[in-house]
Amino acid sequence: MERFGKNFLLVVAFVVVCNGLFVSSGYTSDPSELRIKYLEECASKLTQNCADQLTGSVIFGRGRVTKECCGELVYRLGERCHYELANALGLDPNFKGTYPQILKRAVRIWKSCVSIA
Repeated sequence: MERFGKNFLLVVAFVVVCNGLFVSSGYTSDPSELRIKYLEECASKLTQNCADQLTGSVIFGRGRVTKECCGELVYRLGERCHYELANALGLDPNFKGTYPQILKRAVRIWKSCVSIA
C-alpha cells in the first residue's frame, strides 16, 4: 500500500511543480494552470488512505476499495474529479502504455462504488 501512496504523491508533486512553473513564467491565465489547480483541488478531497486504495486499484488493478473509500469517491470527490485524475495518471510518462487499462479500471471502480456507497 505504501508504494501506491508514493505514486499518488508523485502525481500531486508533478502537478504542484508544473503549477509553480506556470506561475513563475507569467502564464497566470493559461488553461493548463487552471487544469492543474483543478486537479490539485480534486486530489485534496480524499483522505490519504482512500487515495492509496484508489491509486493502487486504478493504476495497478490491485487491492480493494473499501465501502468507506467508495463513499469518499462518490460523495466527496465526484465523478468528474475521479475521471480527470484517472486521465492525468494515464497520461503520466511513468505509466506509459497503460492509459486504456487505467481508464477501464476507473470506470469499473466508479460503477462499483456507486452501487455500494
